[in-house]
Amino acid sequence: MLKRNKISTFLFIFAIYTLPFLSTQPTKISLANAENLEKQGKTEQALIIYEEWLKINKNDPQVYNILNRISELEKNPFRILDIFIEYTPAVKDPYKKSKLYKEIALLWEMLGRIESALDYYKLAYKDLKYSDKDVSLLNLAKLFIEQGLLIEAENWIKMIINQIKDKEILAESYYLLAEIYTSLNKLSIAHSYLILIKNQYPHTYTYPKCLLHLLQIYIINSNKEKIELIFSELEEKYTNTPEYELALSLINKNKTGYTFFLPSPHRLIGTEDILTSDTNKKVDDNKAHTEEPESEETQLVFIQVGSYTMRENAEYMVKELIEKGFEARIVNKKISGTLYYRVVVGKPSSEDKAQILMLKLKGEGYEGYLISAEL
Repeated sequence: MLKRNKISTFLFIFAIYTLPFLSTQPTKISLANAENLEKQGKTEQALIIYEEWLKINKNDPQVYNILNRISELEKNPFRILDIFIEYTPAVKDPYKKSKLYKEIALLWEMLGRIESALDYYKLAYKDLKYSDKDVSLLNLAKLFIEQGLLIEAENWIKMIINQIKDKEILAESYYLLAEIYTSLNKLSIAHSYLILIKNQYPHTYTYPKCLLHLLQIYIINSNKEKIELIFSELEEKYTNTPEYELALSLINKNKTGYTFFLPSPHRLIGTEDILTSDTNKKVDDNKAHTEEPESEETQLVFIQVGSYTMRENAEYMVKELIEKGFEARIVNKKISGTLYYRVVVGKPSSEDKAQILMLKLKGEGYEGYLISAEL
């Protein structure tokens, strides 16, 4: 018995002195090994070591750097999301944490999970002083608009305007406000924001779509003099742009109805009536497909690449997609009393198949977003 007690005491003392060494030493070895494996091109093995390091060093100041390394090495967005979501809350620096939350939001948005993206944008931009001063600040506002949360969008945009000095961000912010008021049929307010852009931000990326938006308002108001001035500027400066093509279409058709242009494809959530939409009108009788989707059992996920209040815009997008070999069609969706023409690519499919198609779309320069009855 005495011998057994001595052995137990020895093991206890041995554990006290060796456990701290065992718990800290692998950390240094693991990171060094991971870096060496990276240099040898053994990315997957390096990633495994980085993940193992994170599990035992959640509170280490290097967590942020290791997460960035994983983001650069890992090709699977779902794996990146799992890792970032687990370890970002442990990052102490508010600025770094904000950047990581933004990465998570961007990944969710890329994968079409708009509600999840919205949640993480809110976390990323909880305090503007910790946020990157780039145009992605407006992503949250766009998602608010797309979900019909116009008051939240307006408040967020005005907060950005009060704190940001960058001309590109300011021009886009004022344009989004013009979109909000146009959707509410308050054209005079929308017009004032567009004129502000025209006068103060003529050399920004927002300027061409600002001109198109103004043109449409002047067509609605039958202001021939302004129509000629705006169209002449588009024709002179932006001949090889979608904005000019759409302007030309408006002029040729003498459009007088209520329309406005959404410049970048907006994703509008909610698909409960996607199958009952009026999709019979074809852009190209030989190519455009508007057939009903497959049976209800296969109605899993759609890919949306654009949503417009002006059918000509949607038709232009569908025609362009078909010319590049994609199966595209238009479906209708009414949100907050406004009818939107949504451009959908492909047939209903599983999320895995949709992700493959989205990668092909991105390869051609298009942004695709999943829409499903679950969102």
